[in-house]
Amino acid sequence: MGKFTQHASQEKQKTRQYILDQIPKLKKRKPKLLTLPADNFIFEQMVLKRYPNAVIDCMEIDRVLYRQVINKLPCKVNYECGDIFDKLQANPNTYDVIWLDLCGNLSTSNLYNLISAVQTSLKKNCIFAFTLNSHREQRGKIFTKMYNCISINHFRFDVFPKMLVKMGRMIHPKFSLQKIIKYQNNGTNVPMSLYLFTNS
Repeated sequence: MGKFTQHASQEKQKTRQYILDQIPKLKKRKPKLLTLPADNFIFEQMVLKRYPNAVIDCMEIDRVLYRQVINKLPCKVNYECGDIFDKLQANPNTYDVIWLDLCGNLSTSNLYNLISAVQTSLKKNCIFAFTLNSHREQRGKIFTKMYNCISINHFRFDVFPKMLVKMGRMIHPKFSLQKIIKYQNNGTNVPMSLYLFTNS
């Protein structure tokens, strides 16, 4: 477990590298990706360095940030303003790699959006990854009560990923959890977690 600080942190870079290193398993020369780059496009530049012909669709829901970034993109991507879950719903069976760098908490809306994504939007032989903020969860008590969990961490790192796999396998029999990477903060809290699934 590493320490999460910001987008330029060593641990966040390890996460990007980990996702990048999974792409060769797809055996695609021209992978198609869907990402949330914020304003840094670090991961996207890493992908294009290794796969110059990759097609990368990037979404940004914040209109102010989108306007700030659109005219100074650091790499060749398709950059749109809108909700990434809407993009997924509108383009099912399209992407080889989906990284939802949400950085929000495990809200009810995120929970249902993620379940919907794995059931309606994934293509065969793809990577589905997302990052979530793992503290300040307002719905924690509701989740633990609803799913009969010992604690919010029990739900976050055990019940929730197993539930997502179960929901995904209703449509994709080989949908599986590959890894959860947790970032520690002062040895007590876990402010950010990466979940990576494959649909082989």
